Amino acid sequence: MLIRDVADGFEVFMLQRTHSAAFAGGMYVFPGGRVDATDGAEALEPYCDGLDDHEASAILQIPNGGLAYWVAAIRECFEEAGVLLAR
Repeated sequence: MLIRDVADGFEVFMLQRTHSAAFAGGMYVFPGGRVDATDGAEALEPYCDGLDDHEASAILQIPNGGLAYWVAAIRECFEEAGVLLAR
């Protein structure tokens, strides 16, 4: 979920599904999807500045694999909305 502070509160970024979609046509939704196997690739960790799998897993309160959820969220925002969360 993408949220930002503004002068009178906050804004939430949402998408509107096409009205012809078989599921939830015309509904407002958050960008998202699922964690793919490649989202947990060890080769991605050096590109995740400030967060490693150990810390991501601790935040999510899971034993391991937490960084894959962050990677999936970033990937889905880019795929679905063209928003790239990167430096």
